[in-house]
Amino acid sequence: MDFARWSVSKAPLGSPLLLLPLYAHMEEYRARRSRGDAMLSLWWVNDSITPVIAKAFEDWFCHCDPAAGSATDLNHLAHALTAGGFLNEAAAVFQAIGDFATPAPWQYITHDPDRWWEEFETTRSACLRRLQPLPKAGRRP
Repeated sequence: MDFARWSVSKAPLGSPLLLLPLYAHMEEYRARRSRGDAMLSLWWVNDSITPVIAKAFEDWFCHCDPAAGSATDLNHLAHALTAGGFLNEAAAVFQAIGDFATPAPWQYITHDPDRWWEEFETTRSACLRRLQPLPKAGRRP
């Protein structure tokens, strides 16, 4: 984690190095999950992690060409944004991902790692659906 923080302090805007803390946090999450840590439901909304998630989005995603970015980087960012409650930002990343899902990080958060694609689809659909305006009451399409 110290190396990830140091890298971020030296990385220019748009650099994929800005995502290293997300990878480090995911590895810590995986290790704790394998030990049966009961507090993981709050992992991504922790006050020490949410600023890291926001920084990755603002300093990397907003300053790079997502089409030229790594699919793995985009998937890690989409997961962290969604889990951290940054749904509007996550929607932008999911739109950049399209159907280019990668097993990581989705296989790390699902109960059945072989069904990681379903985890991705469920998360992406729920995130994008929340952004669509609800129909006005009393009106029919």
